[in-house]
Amino acid sequence: MQDAAAPYEEINDFDRFVQIVFEEKQTVIVDFWADWCGPCKRFAPIFAAAAAAHPELRFLKVDTERNRDIMKAAGVRSLPTIGLYHEGELFDVIIGAQTPAKFDKQIKRLKAKAEGKGLLSRLLGR
Repeated sequence: MQDAAAPYEEINDFDRFVQIVFEEKQTVIVDFWADWCGPCKRFAPIFAAAAAAHPELRFLKVDTERNRDIMKAAGVRSLPTIGLYHEGELFDVIIGAQTPAKFDKQIKRLKAKAEGKGLLSRLLGR
């Protein structure tokens, strides 16, 4: 069950995942994780902090042990995997736990894409 104060949504339904990520045409960051995964646990507070810092983006968490159908459909083969989506299309995939600075850089690239900035701006994270 999701904590009411959590800045992200936990997804446990395949149709809900498809609706949010692919049909609602928004910018979404998805953390695919599992309870047994040490790097996932280390990354969890970084993900939560990023979600709190960027309320204009949609952040989702998918427990791959409870949602194998979502994991398979998203092509997740390693944990943690972070999927960055923009308007129903996969923008980037990050494999492995990230430092706050590295994750923030990826988020800035995604936001630049959402704002229609060019390739150079996105690569530089500005």
